[in-house]
Amino acid sequence: MDRNYYNSVSDLDLQRGGYYPQKIEFFEKNLKNLKNRFQRDLRILDIACNDGYLAQIYSKYGSVSGVDLNEEAVKKAKESGIDAVVGDVFEIDTIFSEKKFDVVIAGDIIEHVFDTDLFLKKIYSVLDTN
Repeated sequence: MDRNYYNSVSDLDLQRGGYYPQKIEFFEKNLKNLKNRFQRDLRILDIACNDGYLAQIYSKYGSVSGVDLNEEAVKKAKESGIDAVVGDVFEIDTIFSEKKFDVVIAGDIIEHVFDTDLFLKKIYSVLDTN
């Protein structure tokens, strides 16, 4: 996002949990391109999936798993059909030890992580790099 965007939208738009149209458009465009490249449904991990709102959108492109610290948010995500679990971002390698993902989405989370190097290593550990 750029300065023009943040200065052109209303406070209400910015308070919708980060679900602004440009963000959704960005992820959908890239997921669609990856799905076309892989020629199959994607395996997607949504880190800090919150209530599963965005994960539901991502599910058009494949199967989505989610992880979040907030138990109530994970409960809502599960109610909307997302395979979500309560967990810490630094535990994804053990939480998903039996799964590998084509795509890991960590939107609006890295700025809250102190050890970003370890965070990125954990993400890499669950990516299917074959």
